[in-house]
Amino acid sequence: MTAVAHGEVEVEAGVLVLRRIHVVFVLKGAAEEKVDVASRAHDVFKIQCPVYRSLYQAIDITTELKIEPAARL
Repeated sequence: MTAVAHGEVEVEAGVLVLRRIHVVFVLKGAAEEKVDVASRAHDVFKIQCPVYRSLYQAIDITTELKIEPAARL
């Protein structure tokens, strides 16, 4: 699994302030029977993530999960 995060910054009183973060998780080559497990884990991980729990009240954090099937030979 890989993750790519993009942040959006705004200027507030002459200071750069991070306002939004969007994270895209990409799971490559997941077996079909594991796709549901990955989706459920993505749905509940934020409540257990220390970074999310520390920041979510100050910064709008969104995530998405992209699942790419295993390459067929």
